[in-house]
Amino acid sequence: MNQLTLRIQAAGIAFEWPIIKARGPKDKSRKIETLTESLARSRAVAAELDIDTTGARLSDLRRHDLRRTLGSWQAATGASLVVIGKSLGHKNMASTQIYSRLDIDPVRDAMKTAASAMFAAGGQLPTAEVIALRKTS
Repeated sequence: MNQLTLRIQAAGIAFEWPIIKARGPKDKSRKIETLTESLARSRAVAAELDIDTTGARLSDLRRHDLRRTLGSWQAATGASLVVIGKSLGHKNMASTQIYSRLDIDPVRDAMKTAASAMFAAGGQLPTAEVIALRKTS
């Protein structure tokens, strides 16, 4: 974590950890970011900035992190929750539900497509590209 933080700061980005954040949109209480959350955030920032993380020690890596990574990649590549739960040995589907929130792009795309179709059907959007014609004298 320290090595990643130093590399991000060397790139000119003000990066500190842990951060204090709200628990929810209407919640006034605050929560201190865990080390796992800080590490995930720093890795995401490093990836965005194309910072070389080669040689960064992963002293905090545990077997359970790899297990969760497998579940995350299964969700991102389209595996069903049933398959993810079985491969991770979950006895309760509630344990697997966390992976349903990881890849929301297909959900967002489906909602945009449906909303566009609804607006087009209601006459609020053109159903095809409309090109304005110039009046000739």
